Amino acid sequence: MIPEHLRQAAYAFTDAIPDHIVVDVETTVRTFTDEVGSVSYDPMPYGPAGPDRPRVLIVGTGKPNGYVRVCLPEEFEPPPTDVWVVGHNLKFDHQHFLASDCLHKAFFTERFVWDTMIAEYILTAQQSKFISLDALGLQRLGRGKTDLIGARLSVGITPDKIDPLELGAYCAEDITLTAEIFARQWHAATPAQRALIAVQSAASIVYGTMEFNGLPLNTAEAVKRRDAHSVAADAECQTMRRIWEHCLVIGGGLPKWWMPLTIEVESRKALAAALTTPRALSAFFFGVPAAWSMVLERPAGVPGRGKTFSAQMRAPVGPLIPSDIGETSATLVTKGTAWRVDEDVLGKIATRDEGLHAEMAAAALAYRHHSKLANTYYQSLLERQQKYGDDRVHHTIHSTSTNTGRTSSANPNLQNQPPATREVFQAPDGWTFIEADFSQLEVMALAQLSKCPSLQRALLGGSDLHFETGKDVFGWRTVTESKADVLNRTATKRVVFGLLYGGGSITLAQQSGFPVDVVRKLIDGFYSAFPGVETWHDQYYARVTESPDHATVERDPKLGCTVRHHTMTSQTGRLYQYRQTRAPDWIKARTGCGVSFMPTAIKNYPVQGLATGDWVPLFLALLADRLQGVRSPARLVNAVHDSVLLEVPDNAWDIRTAQILLAEAASDLSTATCELWEQTLFKQLELTIKTGTTWSPRSDE
Repeated sequence: MIPEHLRQAAYAFTDAIPDHIVVDVETTVRTFTDEVGSVSYDPMPYGPAGPDRPRVLIVGTGKPNGYVRVCLPEEFEPPPTDVWVVGHNLKFDHQHFLASDCLHKAFFTERFVWDTMIAEYILTAQQSKFISLDALGLQRLGRGKTDLIGARLSVGITPDKIDPLELGAYCAEDITLTAEIFARQWHAATPAQRALIAVQSAASIVYGTMEFNGLPLNTAEAVKRRDAHSVAADAECQTMRRIWEHCLVIGGGLPKWWMPLTIEVESRKALAAALTTPRALSAFFFGVPAAWSMVLERPAGVPGRGKTFSAQMRAPVGPLIPSDIGETSATLVTKGTAWRVDEDVLGKIATRDEGLHAEMAAAALAYRHHSKLANTYYQSLLERQQKYGDDRVHHTIHSTSTNTGRTSSANPNLQNQPPATREVFQAPDGWTFIEADFSQLEVMALAQLSKCPSLQRALLGGSDLHFETGKDVFGWRTVTESKADVLNRTATKRVVFGLLYGGGSITLAQQSGFPVDVVRKLIDGFYSAFPGVETWHDQYYARVTESPDHATVERDPKLGCTVRHHTMTSQTGRLYQYRQTRAPDWIKARTGCGVSFMPTAIKNYPVQGLATGDWVPLFLALLADRLQGVRSPARLVNAVHDSVLLEVPDNAWDIRTAQILLAEAASDLSTATCELWEQTLFKQLELTIKTGTTWSPRSDE
């Protein structure tokens, strides 16, 4: 079943602009009825409404003979459900409805929604990211809002110092500007794009609900874990300092590729005292440039003038790592003068070598691990939770931030939490979590796009793709035998999923830990098992580079040459823009050209865009409608690319109801893609559903 307000998008094949209202919630004024009162600006709506959190709703048609009306959200009488709702960044307005005493909290979820920010993002091939209403007005209409009032507000002049009539006109101007932009976007969009914009706008309302609800955090457990990792990080830091001081004082214990320091013993002691942070120790020990110096305080007994001196050292040109570990894992940075060694290289030094440098690598790895968990994860979660004081973490989900339509997360990033930190998100008493994860979503998208018969048969029959890819390389005779070979199977998975995102043999070798020649055999094995994928990759690359749907040419000042921008259109109406950039050495050697289109992006964009940019937002819109239709108490709290997290009352009825609604929404997806974009899925998308009192780590299988 497709909600009527989404189904309308499938029939938007006329150029006639539908009946609509434009909505904007203002937080800088209290009311326009008699006079404009001044309030402090409150950009985040979490928490109850009150006299210190006023919100004014401005609605109108934006037409010359139309109307602009001002009221409080609590006083708003919504129009019929067949009237479309238009606005800019409607997620913000929706959250203010949720935070107010308005009786119509479902106003945005019951209607066709057109968000002009999202529409511009889609119509410009995901190039207009986070565009403001003013910038959009300039882009579409050649004009923005009247900036006299905005200029006064931007320099700190409060609204009570501005004439009420002027301020009212300034705020109401959003309505007319948004309406004109909507008309331009409507005529610029194809029917498929209108449907896509409707789906993405509806999904953004769902993301707004998730942000508003937040994830419940077990504060005491988060503090306990943060403090434990901080103590462990400090201990590893002391270990690093002891090793480094020992090396400098005795002048020994360094690996054979290290050249001696060219400074005196007294200077060495001063240098040891100066390198106090783990970052400095790790960078100095493993990433020393060819010629390096540091200004230090002059200790007693060191001859010379002034309070400081320059400590010099020499090191070989190149990474300070054993050559057999592999040069591809050490990245040359800072114009060829310094080397950055990643955790993979440190791990190999720590496990394969002996001596003080191996101990230093192990300590550096342990410090990075504990410090990252303590500061990057637990501390940021606690800071975000303390901001609103409701024992919940309210993050931000961006729906106009990537080149493919996939969402991202920030403040904090709850789409990139390790298993350990997920455990501190704990459902409150009487509630539980349900996590629904799409099975092999990107593989499904690849099979849908490539129409590879063998890949589609494998997915329909439940075949093990990782076994099919690696069986000839590792001699596996059965799936069970492949699963017993844990290390090789895990690395094979990385190669398979890396292929989905366009990774080449060198990149996949770094990610999997396999030698390049083994990775190439695995790639050949995948293409041998699924030849239709290789054919599609080759054909799509040729289309992008030789016969795109649209092409532009411009001069790139950084590259100092002319580059091409090629745009392709998908079946859902989404545009993908591919840009020529500086060619990597292997492409330059093959073609002789200094610029090229990146094969990784060409293979990645359509797969990621369809899977997590098109299907997942549509699923969320369908799920939200299902939950609302039965007045389910379940709360949508997070979405991570191909999964969704709900908070549900901990009783058998509500848990079972939520599970049924999730399955029904997944079933609706197949019907919806056909009605909206004439896209027939070869197989219904399947969900793996898990329940628990904590946000449990996801399975690798």
